[in-house]
Amino acid sequence: MENPKLKKESERYLKEEVGVLDNTLFVYLLQSMIERFKEGSSLIDEDVARQMCKVAFIAQGITPDFIATEPLGDFYHAGSLEWKAFYCANRKLFETMKVEGSECLVVDIDRLYGANFKKADQIRNKLPPDVVRSSGTPLILRKKEFLSFIGEEKGWFGRILG
Repeated sequence: MENPKLKKESERYLKEEVGVLDNTLFVYLLQSMIERFKEGSSLIDEDVARQMCKVAFIAQGITPDFIATEPLGDFYHAGSLEWKAFYCANRKLFETMKVEGSECLVVDIDRLYGANFKKADQIRNKLPPDVVRSSGTPLILRKKEFLSFIGEEKGWFGRILG
C-alpha cells in the first residue's frame, strides 16, 4: 500500500481484530468448489460466499455488508438491453462472416470507443459467454446466439411475416 495511514490501519486491524490467520476459509472454498463441480455447476454463487463468511466470522457471528442478501438486479437483462441499443445504433459496423460453417458477427468496439477502453471493456463484459466466439479485437459473436440474446431472433423476412 502506498498510503502509510491506510497501511498502518490495516496492520492494526489484522493484529487486533482478526488475530491468527489460517487456511480454514481457503479449505472451505475448495471443498465447496469441488462439491459444486461434482453437481455440475461451475459457478460459486452468493450462498457459497455467505457460507464462507459464516465460517470465517463464526466467532463474531456476523456476515459482512459487502455480501448481498438479495439480488441487486438482472444483469443479463440489462446487458441485453444495452447490446440491443448498441446493435440498433451501430448496425452498419456489424459485419457478417462464416466461421467453420456458422454465421458470426464481427464488430470492432475498440475502434468505436477510441481511447475510452474502459467503456469498451464494460460493454464487452456484458455479453454472455455462449454469445462470444472470440473476445479479441475485433469481437466475433455467434450470430444466432447474439440475436437471441438481444431479442432480435427473427431476420427481416420473419419480421415481415410477424
